[in-house]
Amino acid sequence: MAEAPFTVLYDRDCGFCAWAARWIRRADRDDRLRIVALQDAPQDPRLAPIVEGRDLRCALHAVDEQGAVHAGGDAVLSVQERLPGGALITAWRRLPGAAALADLAYHVAARNRDHLGRLVGAEAGAVCELER
Repeated sequence: MAEAPFTVLYDRDCGFCAWAARWIRRADRDDRLRIVALQDAPQDPRLAPIVEGRDLRCALHAVDEQGAVHAGGDAVLSVQERLPGGALITAWRRLPGAAALADLAYHVAARNRDHLGRLVGAEAGAVCELER
């Protein structure tokens, strides 16, 4: 049986999240990742039982090949590990405090996603339900 793809869940109603999903798609030259709008996850046969009862709007989520769910900074690092150059992220992740630093950076970015969205030219006026 083929291994399930690593799946990134993003909020298609958030301009910055949609921009990030497009960036990930472009960076994923080896086509290792599956990108799915969190709004579609409950209808996906593989994802539905995994995400049931989870508030996917609270942070970026990713589901790895074994079905484990990663959120926030952990999800970002898990995605980056699977992109070209990911071995550097894997090595960095082993350092003491790396996970806490990734979560802190994620939360700072999430709180400022409107400003970051403007910097990268994300769709103006898009509404993200992620808590500030």
